[in-house]
Amino acid sequence: MKKAIAIISVLLSVSLCVGGLVSCGDDSSDATKDGVSSVAVNVDLSAVYGKIIDGASFPDMYTMSDDYIESYYGLTSEFMEDKVFAVAEDALLADTVAIVKVPAGVDISIVENAFKTVNDQKKLELESYNPEQYARVDKAAIKTFGQYVCYIVSDDNDAVLKIIESNIA
Repeated sequence: MKKAIAIISVLLSVSLCVGGLVSCGDDSSDATKDGVSSVAVNVDLSAVYGKIIDGASFPDMYTMSDDYIESYYGLTSEFMEDKVFAVAEDALLADTVAIVKVPAGVDISIVENAFKTVNDQKKLELESYNPEQYARVDKAAIKTFGQYVCYIVSDDNDAVLKIIESNIA
């Protein structure tokens, strides 16, 4: 009798584990983070960036090369399934739009921490050199929507984040 109970217990445990794993792997899940679907299908980040530029006030912006992203942010293609990185062409302005789609299986905190590190470095650079831009960087937004991580420095971070959220959801 004890042997039968032990076998049933093991079988129940295994079935619970398998059921849990199957439900975690369902890509059609409606699970959300910050009110945004964690599964966004085929979001064109270049198009989202275009809507940001059209819908918010930015100076002329420069799109960063992969080499620049790697040297400045420390992020390589293994951490970015898709991306948009743009900064103000005028080096005296801190305006930045960075959106990264982190590949499945990659720790999102790696990108979040890279953005935090760059933001801290910008603050150090600007603190005594350009107090107006320092204040803007100090209010920068770093936000995660599902597998997307955003770093925004603008005069209206909230408006930019709303554009991102409405296009990634």
